[in-house]
Amino acid sequence: MRTYTAKTQTTMIRACFGLLAGILSSYSLCFSASPVPVPGSWRYIVSCLIIAFLVFLSVFRQDKITFAWESVVLSSALAVFMLTGNSYALFDDGRLFTAATTVPTLIGYGLLFFFPISLIVNESASRQQTLFSKIRVKLPAIPHPMLFSAVLIVISWLFYIVVLFPGIAYYDGLWQLSQFYGFNDSNLQHPFLATIIMGAISLVGLPLGSTGQFAIYTLLQTGIAIWLLSFLSAYLYRLPQKPQNQNLTDPATNQIEATGGTASWLAFTLFAMINPLLPIYSMSIVKDVPYALSITCLTIMIFDKVSEKNIIPTRAYYSMLIAALVIVVSFRNEGVLIAFIVLCILLANTLKAKRRSIAIPGGIIIVSALICTTLIFPHFLGMQQASKMEILAIPLQQVSRDISRHPDSFTPDEKEQINSMLKPGVSIEDLGQHYNSGSIDSVKTLFHGRSFSTKRFLPIWARHLKLHPVTYVSAMVASTYGFVYPFRTDPAYGSLFDLFQWFAPETRHLWHDTWLRLPADVLSPAPTSLEPQQSWLIEQCRKLYATPLLNLILKPGTYVWIGLIAATVIIRRKRWKMLLSFIPLFLILGMCFLSPINENIRYMLPLVFATPFLLIAAVQHQHDDDNS
Repeated sequence: MRTYTAKTQTTMIRACFGLLAGILSSYSLCFSASPVPVPGSWRYIVSCLIIAFLVFLSVFRQDKITFAWESVVLSSALAVFMLTGNSYALFDDGRLFTAATTVPTLIGYGLLFFFPISLIVNESASRQQTLFSKIRVKLPAIPHPMLFSAVLIVISWLFYIVVLFPGIAYYDGLWQLSQFYGFNDSNLQHPFLATIIMGAISLVGLPLGSTGQFAIYTLLQTGIAIWLLSFLSAYLYRLPQKPQNQNLTDPATNQIEATGGTASWLAFTLFAMINPLLPIYSMSIVKDVPYALSITCLTIMIFDKVSEKNIIPTRAYYSMLIAALVIVVSFRNEGVLIAFIVLCILLANTLKAKRRSIAIPGGIIIVSALICTTLIFPHFLGMQQASKMEILAIPLQQVSRDISRHPDSFTPDEKEQINSMLKPGVSIEDLGQHYNSGSIDSVKTLFHGRSFSTKRFLPIWARHLKLHPVTYVSAMVASTYGFVYPFRTDPAYGSLFDLFQWFAPETRHLWHDTWLRLPADVLSPAPTSLEPQQSWLIEQCRKLYATPLLNLILKPGTYVWIGLIAATVIIRRKRWKMLLSFIPLFLILGMCFLSPINENIRYMLPLVFATPFLLIAAVQHQHDDDNS
């Protein structure tokens, strides 16, 4: 009778368990809920086989399967996100949670996510070896990591820069520039200081006409984005530092250091090179890009201090900090909250370390001065206040959904009050007919901005919240699920393709001539000879968006998941202070749940820039885990 060693028996058990887990997860995932969006039975079978193989591989790869609570909680949360997104993407409600296949589907999702997450989390938490330290290939050292990374990114972005030159003008950015040059009345719909900064930069290129105005802004913005991305790559290269008592002559240890730093540098540089979101948005005139770059800068500022790495030189650190705070406060209204929270974190860390620095109090003074300027100065210029409907996006969606689902629940008095806030010729029935769960714009345009009253609207909203709480919850989920569900295949309103509207002549005419009423030669660059290449680029982006798995790089939900996995790794390693680095990003995510457009990638650009950096930093081999 043949006998097997203990190691062989353990391997066989892991293989059988992985095979069973893969079969169960693939069956539950693909046949119970049918989340695969591509029709055809053979595609479902291929998807099942791929899922089964991935789960089997992740189980078989682990020497010891540890059911850590962090992995269980995260995989369960992702399973709920998947079922929620699948249900609302297909039916615009949560009916899949009441279906007979709910439990096996959640099990399938949970198994699909648990084993890969467990592999990442457990190996990253190991003090002996990590994902990077197990690399057998000897990676060379990089003599000038920041410069080398910048050169690679420029080469990979050169096609986008040439094809999109002099830049893409999104409607919001075009509106801000038209206000700066006096062609439209100034108001506080967009941040006052952001309009001044964007206009002042474009003013430098005014002697060269509209092409120069666009080019000076987009090329400067693209250069700053490349600098920041290469800076992050170089930071990751230097991250695995040795403690003072380490034997620096140990070849094995030195190899782990070189492997970890070079692998991290390579991973982030490749991400910056292949992600089309980064160069396309960098070549566009939108206030979200400077805001995203500054939030990313603040994230690394917090990470550098709370992790006690102190890689960034002091002068460079505080210069970047002040510049990032100014941009954050100037370019978004919620930037004030984020700036003060970041300053409080850094001030607390400085006081705990018993260091003296005038930069943090100076930052508080600068932020306070900018707030005063934003609040006081526009009143002297007689600027019109922004519509209150912008901050009531979710309540407006909830009331509109309630009108479409329960029209008889509104009393005559409530109908009269709502009608008094609408534009002439529009009635309450139109709100229900124009309700769109993905965007508030179709409903917001029906209201008369000056007639809208929160005192009249909020009591109606509160009364119907008590009457139909499920409808209100469904309206909120339908308006926000795209931020945590990255598997929609149809381009959502707010996706990358919103920018490409600029290349459609009819849309450009509508924005430029009809809505903004600009002269023909103002803020209108001359057509280039690269229109075929622009059309080809748009078509390739559409194909990428329709390709399963590959399209995840374009979805905001992907970067939320990356951030959650990075946070889980840090929790598993008990490096609690490093979680402070995620505060700006999760504040951005919280703001997105109150935003007027579901799955708007512009709002999530800070996570696109920063979460891959945090994930690589979290799983990287570090020698100071005891300082948690």
